[in-house]
Amino acid sequence: MAEMSRLELPMDENDWPFVKSIPYEELVASPEKAQAMLHDFGCCVISGVVAPSQCKVLRQDMWQYLERRHEGFRRTDPATWTCWKGGNYGMSGRTPVVTPPFLALRQSEKLVKCFAAALQVDSSGDLIASHDRWLLYRKTEAGGSHMFRTVRNIHMDLNPWEYLDNDTRVQEDLSALRYNESSRNDFAAELNNVVGGEYAATRGMHGEPPKSVQGLVNLMDNRPEDGGTLVVPWCPATQFAPWVAAQPTKQRVRGAMQFKIEEDAPLQGQAQRVPMRAGSVLIFDGRTVHGAAPNRSDRCRFGVPVTYLRRSEVVCHAQRAQERACAVENMITASGFEAELSALGVRVFGLDVPGAKRARASANTTTTTNQKEAEMMQVASAMSTEKRDRDGDK
Repeated sequence: MAEMSRLELPMDENDWPFVKSIPYEELVASPEKAQAMLHDFGCCVISGVVAPSQCKVLRQDMWQYLERRHEGFRRTDPATWTCWKGGNYGMSGRTPVVTPPFLALRQSEKLVKCFAAALQVDSSGDLIASHDRWLLYRKTEAGGSHMFRTVRNIHMDLNPWEYLDNDTRVQEDLSALRYNESSRNDFAAELNNVVGGEYAATRGMHGEPPKSVQGLVNLMDNRPEDGGTLVVPWCPATQFAPWVAAQPTKQRVRGAMQFKIEEDAPLQGQAQRVPMRAGSVLIFDGRTVHGAAPNRSDRCRFGVPVTYLRRSEVVCHAQRAQERACAVENMITASGFEAELSALGVRVFGLDVPGAKRARASANTTTTTNQKEAEMMQVASAMSTEKRDRDGDK
């Protein structure tokens, strides 16, 4: 395959140095704008999705999370930030963060609508939210430390060969996910096990929905020097398959994987930073090469990976869907979020899938209601008959 020509992300001439975004109101009115960006560039940014007050609550929750778990850590004293062994990528840990602010974010109607537009589903209720960690890049200047610099990388969160081959074993892997205490990483596995099916074709039809998407919510204005997301802009529908065909097979494995782009690969020179305003969400096609650049500034970077799956792709595995619902229900209960759970939240957290606790309770309630209605109808009918009999005696 010939080396791809560099495709530049459009920048906002009126809000430099941030990338051009689609305001949320425009997305609602014309979702095809986001769909066109996803098709042409493999990604799009939607602004005005999360309110400044909610961004602040989420940032505070991230600091509190670190202060609770890492003795001596204080958000106000960068000298104590070494108490958090945050690894090379600024991730909160190895398991999903399920606290009330992050659950509230994932059941946000605005955020769900963004992904519904990207995946071209009819309703927000046709999606199920995944659960993930958060990202915090500690500042490396002005009181920060160069030791906090994360490792630059670009990769793809799927097995490109299995995606293109529409490998049936991937569905077997997905159906085996159970999300119990010993397998909380199943929430990551469900994102990395992807097959293309009809979407693997290289037809390149404008507006063709991606098979899977990933996203990132930005919680503070993220300048180029603050570190953060990199993407390689391309048209996944036409460029992904030829690119896979040209790849050496030394990384090829069976099952879910993170396909790493080698340091000397041409794509490294085409990766571009995606500076965004706070409250914006970046959505990118699962076939888009992406990664992150390190922080080289006097400000921290705060981000939340977010992903939604098509509901049909979860409920097709009955036991997996039920086990997943049980795990999420338990996490919600443990976090104390039950009182804040919305009707949309029940739906997008997959708590109402067939056979799940809430679905059974709803079915029982419906049955009880139907029984009561039937009893009331019988009583009414009997009273009507008795009245007719009385009237006939007159």
